[in-house]
This record gives sequence, C-alpha cells and structure tokens, in this order.
Amino acid sequence: MKEQIHIDPQGIIESLTPIIDQVIKNKREEDKEALILAIAPLLPPAISEQIRSHPQEIAQAIAPELAAAIREQNKIDENAISKALASEMGKAIKEQIAIERDAMVDALYPVIGSTISKYMADAIRSINEKIENAISLEGINRKIRAKMQGVSEAELIFREAIPFTVRAVFLIHKSSGLLIADAQPENQQKLESDMVAGMLTAIRSFVNDCIARSGEVSEIDAIDYGNSKIILEVAGYCYLAVVTQGKTPQRYIRKIQKSLYNIVQVAGNEIEKFAGDPDTIPQKVQQILANLIKISEQPTKEKKFRLNGLLLVTSFLLGIIILPWGFHYYRQEVERRLEQETMEAFASVPELAVYRLNANISDGKLQLSGSLPNSDLRTKAEEIARKIAPNQLIENKIIAVELPPNPINIASEIKRVTSALNQINGITVYSSYTSGKVIVKGKVSQIEDGEKITQVFKQIPGVKTVTNTVQIQPLAIATRIYFDSGATDLKATDKNKILQIKTLLEQNPELSLRIMGYSDPIGSPDTNLKLAQSRAETVRNALITQGIAPKRLQALAAPTPPLGVDSQKPLWLARCVEFQPVVSQENNQ
Repeated sequence: MKEQIHIDPQGIIESLTPIIDQVIKNKREEDKEALILAIAPLLPPAISEQIRSHPQEIAQAIAPELAAAIREQNKIDENAISKALASEMGKAIKEQIAIERDAMVDALYPVIGSTISKYMADAIRSINEKIENAISLEGINRKIRAKMQGVSEAELIFREAIPFTVRAVFLIHKSSGLLIADAQPENQQKLESDMVAGMLTAIRSFVNDCIARSGEVSEIDAIDYGNSKIILEVAGYCYLAVVTQGKTPQRYIRKIQKSLYNIVQVAGNEIEKFAGDPDTIPQKVQQILANLIKISEQPTKEKKFRLNGLLLVTSFLLGIIILPWGFHYYRQEVERRLEQETMEAFASVPELAVYRLNANISDGKLQLSGSLPNSDLRTKAEEIARKIAPNQLIENKIIAVELPPNPINIASEIKRVTSALNQINGITVYSSYTSGKVIVKGKVSQIEDGEKITQVFKQIPGVKTVTNTVQIQPLAIATRIYFDSGATDLKATDKNKILQIKTLLEQNPELSLRIMGYSDPIGSPDTNLKLAQSRAETVRNALITQGIAPKRLQALAAPTPPLGVDSQKPLWLARCVEFQPVVSQENNQ
C-alpha cells in the first residue's frame, strides 16, 4: 500500500473517496474518543481560516444560536457578559447618539422625563403654595425678608423651595493634595474622598498657576455646578472643601471660616507635617468636621390662614401702625448685629483682644472708640471694621497712646537677649543699659554677627541707641597636616582633615586661609623652603578640588619650624602645614 501511494497517489485518493465518509463513521462508532483526540487539534485553525475566508457564512451559521448561547453563559456566570460589555457601553451609547439621537431620546425619556417631572412638580407645588398664601403673615414676613436681603420675593420663594443641605466636608493638605480628614452624612451615598481631594487640588493649582495674574495673591473660593457648590476656605497648609446644595447662608460661610480657624489652632503643626497618615491628626479635627455637617433645622412653619375682607382691612391698618415700628426695630437689630460682629472681630485678633475697644452705630456711622498703644494698631482696627461693614461710614475715635516703656522690663529683655546671643557658637558678648542706651562689648567670629547683634538690641522697645564695640576674632584652627621626610604628597589619612577644613570654610564664608608650609632643618635652607612651599601648594590644590574658591586660599612657606617646635622635638613635627584664618570683608559680601 505504501509503495502504491508513492507510485500513484492520485489513484489511491480516487479509490478511497467513495468510502472515506463510511470509514470515519465506522471509526466514530468504534472509538469516538480517539477520533475526537485526532481531529481536535485541527478544528481551531480550521475555524479561524473559515472565518477569515467566509465571514458571512460563519455569521449566518452562528446567528440562530447566539441568543441561546448567551442564555447558557448567564446560567454559568451571570456577571461574565455584563463585565465584558461594560467597558464598551459608554462608547456604544455615544455612537448611537451620533447615529440616531432621536431614538436615544425616546428610549430615555420615560425614565429621565418622569424624574425631572416629579422634581419640578414638587418644586412648583411648593412655589404655588407660597404664592397662594402671599397675603398671609408668612407672606408679609417673606416680603420684608426679601427687602432686607436685597433680593426679589420670587428668588426668595425659590430658595425656600430648594432647601440648603451639606453633602460632604473635606480637609485637604494644600501642597500635596492628600486627604487629611472628611465627614459625610450617614444616610447619603458617599463621595470618593481621595478622588475629590486630588481633583480640587489640581483645579486650585491650575487656577493659581495659569489664570491668576503674575504677582497677584488670590485663591479660588467656590466652584458652582448646577444647584450645587463646592466652597473652598484656605489656610496656611490646608484648606476646607464643603460640598453644598441650595443657597448657602452667609452664617454658614462664617461657620466654615471659624471651623478652619479652630482646626489650625488644634492641629496646625500636625497638618504642616502631614504625610498621609490620618492617625497623626487629633480626633478633635474630626469632631469639628462632623459639626459642619449638622445644619440647624428650619423653624416649623406657622399655620397658614387666608384673610377675609375684614381681616385684610384690619391687617392693613395694623400694618400702617406696625411697619414704621418694625422698620425701626429692624434697623436697630441690623446695627446691633454690626456692632456685635465688629466687637467679635476685634476679640479674635490677638493684638487687639487685650485692649478695651468699643463699636457703636450713631448718626449712621460706625464709631470706634478706646485706646491702643500705637497708630499701627489703630489703623488695623479700622481696617477690620471696614471688612465687617463695607457699606457703613467709619468714624475712628480710637486714641493711639504711646506708653512709656518700663525700665525694669527693658533691662530684663536686654539681659534675656544677651543670654540668648551667648548661646550661639562663636559669640561672647556683654551688655549694659543706661537711660535708653545699650553698650555691647565682646568678641564674635564673623563680621555679620556683629551687625546682627546691633539690630537685635535696636528692636527692643525703649532702646534708643546701641553702641557696638565687639571685636572680630576668627576661629582658631588647631588642625595640622604632617608629611614624610622629603615628601609633598598627602597621606590617605589626611583626607578627613581636608574635609574638615572645607566644612569650616563653607560655614564661615567671610574667612580666608593662609596655608603655611614648613620643613625640618635637614638639608639646605633653599631646598627646605621649596619643599615647604610645595607642601602648602599641595594642600591648597586639595581644597580647591573640594570646591573652595582659590581667592580664599594663600599658600606660603616659612624658613623656620612652626611655633612650639624646637630642636628638642621630633623632626616629623616640623614637616607640616598649618592653617591661619583671615577675616575677609570681601568674602562676606
């Protein structure tokens, strides 16, 4: 058979063709598993080739059973198909809208339309109730409140129809955008805190970097979207982000500001160093945030009633009598509130809280009275009052009293400053005080230290003149570098000494060094002098390599041994380089 296949393959094929199907059928009945194992490796590439060559026929073959296949897959894993399609749903909806927008509108209208209709129906019903009862005590009260707030009655009605709520409060680190703490109502869907923190920080950075004018200090304070708002209140290292819905009352803005002030007072240091660990933040901060979520409930609505003709006339007559009194009472309440807010603002400023200041409104003016120790605080008090009442005339009657300093307090402060200065390395000073004049004596290692000492004493209240006689005494350098006989190269053990000298020069930029080279008396004086000069140059080059400016280093050679080394001492002590500091005003500048 093999020989025949080799001789005439086409003849063999023609002979087997009529019975090949019967052979396969018999093999299937005989050993079905073996036939499957034999054919299985061929099926995937065969199907792939068929899909590539005849996609339409494959689609027609699979289509009748596609729905049944999906149903069976749902029985096996009901989430598999939804997970597979989820990533493409958004693209599919966008494409469908682009192809047939009206069909999408018709499909979504029953859901979205009914939701919007219900919301608008509730809002309009509330508005209609308020309009129907406009001629009522509540209606008259609303008209008065609308006038007081400077808005139309319709706007006030709409505000009342959509009440103010707080959805979330976030405390965010300003520079990193990390979430420090947050608070959200228990009965609402939670917002993604970390995502909100990162988004808001990115928006703040974009506005501050790209929109704010160069040199102008400003902060974005709110982000509006629809009927909601994100209120931002910024402090030094953090800011509060409060997500609200409805019209935000001014009193709640002040509550946010006061809460942020309390947070900074409680955890200012922890917030400054915050690196992402919420356990480092005091629990008191979470309590403050939770308090911002709580909103005092609106007072229960009074029972409404309609007025008949007689009651209308009676109310009108009473209105003629009561309205002037009510207006006068309202004016008094507004003035009293401004006075109280001004006094509270004074009390919240540490520089002003210790002084007795008064704020009274008289003849249409906000009059400020009291005594302060200088004109700067007097001006600051007036600026604070203008922020509280920007539309009010300010009459500043505060008296700036220049209080004479207490000599005992001045002497005590001079003593304290002197003690503090002596704690600084390289400063040793003594001071005396007489009749407003301070005399300072002592020694410092840097020229700039002497200038700073004068400025520090001048800033003490009551000091009129400062006489500074301190002397500049450079730091002594005891380090020496020794060389072998006849050698000019540095030893490996001397590298640390070079680094110590480098550190000293970096810490004292006003110092220059005179590098003195020495040699032992062995040999001729000329040879020893050249050898000493080479050693000094070697050390100078090593310091230049470490980044020290060449102009600060002077290499010199001495014909005699260094001070303290005589003929009785070992010769190796004379083969050295020593350092002599020189104060240079040019380097200091």
